[in-house]
Amino acid sequence: KQGADFINSLQCDVVIGVHIRWGDYKTAVPDCYHDIAVYRQRMIETRDLFKDKKVGFIVCTEEQMDLPELDDLNCVFPKSSAIVDLYTLAQTDLLIGSASTFSEWAAYWGEIPLYMVIDPNRRIESMDDFAAIDFAATE
Repeated sequence: KQGADFINSLQCDVVIGVHIRWGDYKTAVPDCYHDIAVYRQRMIETRDLFKDKKVGFIVCTEEQMDLPELDDLNCVFPKSSAIVDLYTLAQTDLLIGSASTFSEWAAYWGEIPLYMVIDPNRRIESMDDFAAIDFAATE
């Protein structure tokens, strides 16, 4: 399957990409490493912004593992190459991502708003919590 196939398989009104970077973050950048409970909570908060819509999630992580903690959410897990993950995430409506340039590139390339999971206790309360990525503005 390719990016659009994963998105279409959800059959949703709103598709939210979720990029979870663990790997090296656990030891090299522990302040950016958050467990699945943090991502799950941000996913629920985002889903709840769309009360009258069917919401689905595309969850991409380099870990290539099953995440039973997300079984009650409408999720697909591409478990593909990094380029397919990037392409897939860029086609979503919103993106929740790790503090990672991978998340930023997906948001930038797809021109979609991104919420970066930096503070594990910061809740998503509105669409204002998501922001467009503008690399030109950071030069």
